[in-house]
Amino acid sequence: MQKNLNVLLVEDNENDALLIVRELRTQGYEPIHERVDTAEAMRAALERGSWDIILSDHSMPAFSSGGALKIRQQMAPHLPMLLVSGTIGEEATVDAVKAGIADFVNKDNLSRLVPAIERVLREAENRSRREQAELSLMRLDAAINTIDETIIITDTQGLIQYVNPAFERTTGYSRDEALGAAIQMLESGKHDRGFYRHMQQSVARGEVWKGVVVNKKKDGSLYDAEATLSCTRLADGTVANFITVQRDVTMELKLEQQYRQAQKMEAIGALAGGIAHDFNNILAAILGYTQIAMDTLSDRPATRRHLQSILKATDRAISLVKQILTFSRKTEHEKRPVMPGIVIKEALKLLRASLPSTIEIRQSIRSDSVIIADPTQIHQVMMNLCTNAGYAMQDRGGVLDVSLVDVVLDAESAQQYSGLRAGRHIRLRVADTGSGISPDIIERIFDPFFTTKPHGEGTGLGLSVVHGIIQSCDGAISIHSEPGRGTAFEIYLPAIKSEALPETQTPGPLPRGTERILFVDDEPMLIDIGKKLLESLGYSVTGCTDSFEAYEAFKKDPEAFDAVITDYTMPKMTGLELAQAIITRRPELPVILCTGCTEDMTQQAHAAGINAFILKPLKAQDLAETLRRVFDKQHR
Repeated sequence: MQKNLNVLLVEDNENDALLIVRELRTQGYEPIHERVDTAEAMRAALERGSWDIILSDHSMPAFSSGGALKIRQQMAPHLPMLLVSGTIGEEATVDAVKAGIADFVNKDNLSRLVPAIERVLREAENRSRREQAELSLMRLDAAINTIDETIIITDTQGLIQYVNPAFERTTGYSRDEALGAAIQMLESGKHDRGFYRHMQQSVARGEVWKGVVVNKKKDGSLYDAEATLSCTRLADGTVANFITVQRDVTMELKLEQQYRQAQKMEAIGALAGGIAHDFNNILAAILGYTQIAMDTLSDRPATRRHLQSILKATDRAISLVKQILTFSRKTEHEKRPVMPGIVIKEALKLLRASLPSTIEIRQSIRSDSVIIADPTQIHQVMMNLCTNAGYAMQDRGGVLDVSLVDVVLDAESAQQYSGLRAGRHIRLRVADTGSGISPDIIERIFDPFFTTKPHGEGTGLGLSVVHGIIQSCDGAISIHSEPGRGTAFEIYLPAIKSEALPETQTPGPLPRGTERILFVDDEPMLIDIGKKLLESLGYSVTGCTDSFEAYEAFKKDPEAFDAVITDYTMPKMTGLELAQAIITRRPELPVILCTGCTEDMTQQAHAAGINAFILKPLKAQDLAETLRRVFDKQHR
């Protein structure tokens, strides 16, 4: 069977062209050919057809092999070209080959034509395959050099034979440092030998091992890597190399951890809200009955002092509930005048229960100055610094020393701290006698996600948060540490005049009134307390322990009440829903909402048309003043 061969003949002699075609047919080819003898005709033929080879005469009246070669190089540089001509001389032949002619066949010896064509076509095919392979290797090399995944190739003994640029970026080791080194240099100590042995055994069985590995960088820091381990094999099936592809997922895992923490805090917030509601009801009973008892025992000062102690303890419990809600709720941080000494003392009380008994807490709070800050954030600063100090002393115990003093910084002293100005400041010092911090990492301790704690025991966010809070308060923080001797943080915050704090006024007589009040709460005990308190102030009170019952009482005679006081959290119908139903019928009727929440409820209350809200547990003074304020505003 004849083989097709697309041949472009550059030949001015038609008879010579026919001889060439006949020779090809004799040797088993069916040439599909076209004869051209000018540059224009050759260009047109190259544009029209798909050729396997060019066979060109050397010298023609209107054309030459040199001209044909130039056109070939311009239009089809990969198309092989043979010179088929009469005797042209050895020097001309050499020049033609150097110029790009694949071979020379004398017209007087056409028996060489087909073997020459077949050799040239094989070489062209091989060259094309080689170029494709080289192109593929270049693409692969470019991909390997630009991807973020680390690629490591080792021999069966674990000696590194190849690493890509991502390896250098991720680990800190240069290519020269890695080649020939054992891959064990990346081991973090977080996995035992059995872990790595299992990886290799899985791959040796023909499996591809996938998982997360904790590796160690050149600087000693750890990172999480999502790894895939496979191998290449020899012809007999034995393992030749291990190939590891890794991706640094440290940030991803930290973000996942933060997301889980956020979910946990959201759940804690929901739980805290429920606890606060129930606990506030208990506190309301203690507070209310104590206030009533004090009013009825005006002639027994000793008993009143005992009751006053109960009120103080109740106030502390109320503050504790507020702390729980603040801790668990996402709120905007509102800066206001605050005495940091009070916040620091409260934080140390909470910390004492969480720190080991082997850690002694020494405190010296010698400042009554006022700063502009969010007290919750100052509390967070204390908790973060002291928790870190406790961690540094957990093995051997030690001393946690907290001091707060007033200082005056002159211009020269203030310049030592970025962002500080000369003037009055408070200086908070938190020092421990723990393990200390190495000098080579002390500059990085405020970096987000940087931690010296073992993997999984810290997020690396605590000190970063502290630094951010101090900066937001126009303050400065410094650190001094000696390995083996301990660490001390010093914080400077600008102080303001204490007059900026609202003055505490001695409460006068409680405002009174004669209006008619509808009081609603699902706790009968709180209804009893509310009625007693309000009636003692001159009000007429109707109490209901059910929202539907209260609404029915209102519908029977909407004009029978001058104000409504309702709890927010109640079964069947919430206080907000009850208030909205009442306001729909009597828009001018004042409604006061009682709740254990704060900021979130303010917007909801005003949006629903509610006049005011009171935080639970109810205090007689808050209740009396809020009622009077609402009535006085209505009568203006």
